[in-house]
Amino acid sequence: INPSFKYYRKINEGLSVARNYGVNKSHYNLVAFIDEDSVPDTLFAIKIIETFKNSPDINCVGGSIDLLNTENKFSYLLHNYILEPQMGNNNFVIGTNMAFRKDIIYHVGGFQPEFTYRGDETAFIAKAGTSLKIMNNSMIRVKHSQPTSLSNWLQTRYENGFFAAGITKLINHNFKKSKNRLSINILATILMCILIVSLFISSNVSLFISILLLFPLIY
Repeated sequence: INPSFKYYRKINEGLSVARNYGVNKSHYNLVAFIDEDSVPDTLFAIKIIETFKNSPDINCVGGSIDLLNTENKFSYLLHNYILEPQMGNNNFVIGTNMAFRKDIIYHVGGFQPEFTYRGDETAFIAKAGTSLKIMNNSMIRVKHSQPTSLSNWLQTRYENGFFAAGITKLINHNFKKSKNRLSINILATILMCILIVSLFISSNVSLFISILLLFPLIY
């Protein structure tokens, strides 16, 4: 192990608290995050540093996500037909592959401690608003596992919808908007279920209808 590498242990108080803890322990102005079930590319850190160096006005960098558990058919469909289209958006940042200049994290007030295991990066981006300058570099790559079954994926969708409603309420202080956000997530989940079933049964008609209805909701 490189002697300059430092590993810290702390009481588990949730993902956002852990991110803030890591930011405060770091000694440099660049911080990067991945998930515990992700594997970074060998050039992960180098490409992050290069991207920030070449783009001084950027304070947030995202990258590409490759599928880790490629042997699972459900994971493969989920990754290629749901996640990858979203990654085409240059402002799309996901917690398993994101990096920041530390001053923007302090400026925003850090990650919200209420978000213990999902929604932390979405809440942070919502709080930051236009002060966050995002760039995606497809050369910054990690491999990440996806849910292996429909039941596992539906559980993550429920959690995402719950935290999305919480983010809306937190940022806008508007309960009606938060309920609308939750309803949209439920509808999007139903349509994505139709999409995934369509992929399994190769029904071109239902696949086409699902894509038309789904994309306005997930973007």
